Amino acid sequence: MICWRRGRAPRRAAGLLLAGLLLSGLLAAGTAAAPGAPKVFRMVLGGDALTLDPALGNDLQAILVTSNLYSTLVRADAEGNFYPDAAASWRTSPDGRTWRFVLRDNLRFHNGRAVTAQDVKYSLERLAWPETRSPNARTLLGDVVGFEEVAAGRTRQLSGVRAVDDRTVEIRVNFPMRGEFLARLSFAGTAIVAREIVEAGGKTWDEKASAGTGPYRLVTWTRNMRIAMERFSGYFGGAVKVDRVEFIVLPEGATQLAMYENNEVDLAAVPIAEYRRVSAHPVLSKELITGRRSQALFLGLNPRVYPAFRDVRVRRAFAHAINREAIVRTVFQGLYRVANGLVPPGVPAHNPSLRGHDYNPERARALLAEAGWSGRLPPLSLPFNPRGADYRLLAEPVAAMLRQNLGVQTQVPLMDYARFRAEQQALDKFQAFVAGWSAPFHDPMWYLDGVLYSKSPNNWTNYNSPEYDRMLDQALAIVDPRARTRALQQAEAKAIADDLALVPLMYSEFLYLKKPHVKGIETFTMGLGLLPFRNLAIER
Repeated sequence: MICWRRGRAPRRAAGLLLAGLLLSGLLAAGTAAAPGAPKVFRMVLGGDALTLDPALGNDLQAILVTSNLYSTLVRADAEGNFYPDAAASWRTSPDGRTWRFVLRDNLRFHNGRAVTAQDVKYSLERLAWPETRSPNARTLLGDVVGFEEVAAGRTRQLSGVRAVDDRTVEIRVNFPMRGEFLARLSFAGTAIVAREIVEAGGKTWDEKASAGTGPYRLVTWTRNMRIAMERFSGYFGGAVKVDRVEFIVLPEGATQLAMYENNEVDLAAVPIAEYRRVSAHPVLSKELITGRRSQALFLGLNPRVYPAFRDVRVRRAFAHAINREAIVRTVFQGLYRVANGLVPPGVPAHNPSLRGHDYNPERARALLAEAGWSGRLPPLSLPFNPRGADYRLLAEPVAAMLRQNLGVQTQVPLMDYARFRAEQQALDKFQAFVAGWSAPFHDPMWYLDGVLYSKSPNNWTNYNSPEYDRMLDQALAIVDPRARTRALQQAEAKAIADDLALVPLMYSEFLYLKKPHVKGIETFTMGLGLLPFRNLAIER
């Protein structure tokens, strides 16, 4: 077993599906290649990317793919250290409010055109434009001078971003910022895009071609089946070692594992139900990669749709009715960890002392009675994010505990991911839901601002606390890192421990299988756990 920090025959049904895929030409027969043949890396995605437009990518699949197609000014390694990407160098003013980046002199788009500072300015402005409808714009650029004017549609020009010359771009921010600003600029959402490709391709430009400068370029995207990309010979870092990368879209975990055991993919996730078998297998156990994931799984409660949730006593009753320890122990085999907060371990400002809500059914029923809802709760629908087995495995016991301990009739509907995301983003559809949140970089604001700030489009529970917003705004203006951390922890305590804007359930883990001939896979705790494939190699 390979640590992040440092069998059985495949099912017949899975084999039939694989045969269908082979006949349709989606996969070559096995991963073995003749000498001199193109080097191809194949991995399974549990769901298709919703978009390949980096400004819109908010799902983990899109983030992984676009991070290989596009470049950002800087990148972060597994430890959160920043290194040059599109920018060869950068410096900041003594007050931490002005940043100047110098672009590489050999930086080119996939269409061959040289990248200029004007392209950086356009890309950041496009991210902020209201018609782009980016779910990440405020979190990434909200502290840049002039963002509010652009987001409100009063101007197209982001005044805080200036092209000094063809290779130099300057960005001014409202508050003194250090590493946290670089963290935001390292996210694929701030990627540099070629304006002519974006504007010529219409609303579906991202399905046809990549407009980036990354180590790979898009070849084909067959919705809900496969995304294929090939190495870009003009990449500023030198051509990568793998000729082609294919992401095979297969939601069913058992099928993913069967493909891996049939040697048809090089990397696949391990369903939690298969962990014990895989970890005890003489071969698979040596190919197993495990590691902690900076993801919080939670129960969202929406008072706009379910009026009882307007009373914090009802929200606390729901929290006390859920035996999280039992779910971790029995469903997730002790691998996951009970969560009391939204910011996970390993992310700056994680608060291990945050007060949680213990399992106490009697206290839960007493709170309902105190709030006047005993025996009066209306039926509850509890949908879950269908992308990945974890959410369903979590939603079903949670629903059972709510039925048993609170007497609320709770149903767990199944819906496809596109519908789930659309209704979740609508903010007025779900009474409650089971979902998760993971950051693509080590910044607590991705959690505290992205999910809980009143103006965030990802504030799916409609949490609206002027006091919390003010606490978060004030924390951003603090220069001293320790003082800022304390302020962020106090804000999280306000939203989670006091107001229970959502019910934290657990922090998850990564479980992957990787073939021995695959080298250079770099892992970290964020997102899907995989850094861009710059150093990927196939060695047989």
